[in-house]
Amino acid sequence: MTNLEHETPLTIEDIVEREEIEKITYELYYFASRGVADAVRCLIADIGLKFTNEIIDTVEELEELHFPPMLLDCETNTRIYGHRAVLRYIARRHGYYGLNIGEAAFIDSLTEYALDLQSNYWLLDECVEIQDTEKSSDHRIEILKTEVEHALTYFDSYIENIINTPETCVIKPRPLVNDRRSYLDVCLYSVLSNIHRTNKSLLPQFEYLWSYIHEWDAKKSIQNLITSGERF
Repeated sequence: MTNLEHETPLTIEDIVEREEIEKITYELYYFASRGVADAVRCLIADIGLKFTNEIIDTVEELEELHFPPMLLDCETNTRIYGHRAVLRYIARRHGYYGLNIGEAAFIDSLTEYALDLQSNYWLLDECVEIQDTEKSSDHRIEILKTEVEHALTYFDSYIENIINTPETCVIKPRPLVNDRRSYLDVCLYSVLSNIHRTNKSLLPQFEYLWSYIHEWDAKKSIQNLITSGERF
């Protein structure tokens, strides 16, 4: 277990684990914005790790990195490129990836769906902006709207089912897979949070998604990330 928010006093094992975690630091290379790196920042913060934002602000820096974000694991000097690969690397290393290969595959599939939701929403937003000048985009807009609505409805129903099952853990918000925190939980929160930043009226229509966002917003790890200015 790597999540350091406890409902009970810390044990010796917890203290040792915290000391080990505090030795690990990351450098995250990305633009001065949330973008696809937001889920990475939230995941690192939720685990309780330290990281620094290394801002890309020149064409030369962007060309050198190939395709950001890039994560540097300062302990192992490992470099990982691309937000999905970065997320999986951190999740595997810190126990946010399920208990077995089947659970990991299930977590991956739902995380991919959540990240695709974000991509489709951003595409939809762009298409709506140019709709007046490109009438041919009307059909694409309808397709994207349908995909976004289906994904939001799916996750809303999924969280409802989780909430309505007997509670067997004290972790809040309720984990989405087998009562253990995974990178799926953090990614879904990040996606929903970023959607809400640009459309204040959409997510309140989904009762359980709306509640999920508020529970994550209230987490100390997320509040600390926001107040630090590292989330942008």
